[in-house]
Amino acid sequence: ELTWRRATHLVWLDYDRPIIMARVIRRTVVRAVFRTELWSGNVERWRHLLRPSHPIRWAWSTWRRRRAELEALLGQGEQAHLIVHRIRRPVEARHVLQELARAAAPAPTT
Repeated sequence: ELTWRRATHLVWLDYDRPIIMARVIRRTVVRAVFRTELWSGNVERWRHLLRPSHPIRWAWSTWRRRRAELEALLGQGEQAHLIVHRIRRPVEARHVLQELARAAAPAPTT
């Protein structure tokens, strides 16, 4: 709540489900193949893919709900002060970041 009140901008990476799933699946496979440590010695195991809480299943089952929740939240009056950058494709992210960096850069002195 405190963060929402103090924020001026929101960068929402609102990618379509195929983009999200491709990224989650690719990361999972790479971590499982190379046995990359996630934290405290934990590594991705192939048998964990079957768990309902696995990131692949979680991303699939919550994508629509999380998008709807954020849309509803942004429709409320408390967030009306935010400048929302809703990014639908990865290529848009670079442009928004460049725009924000230019806006935040100090004015040149002469």
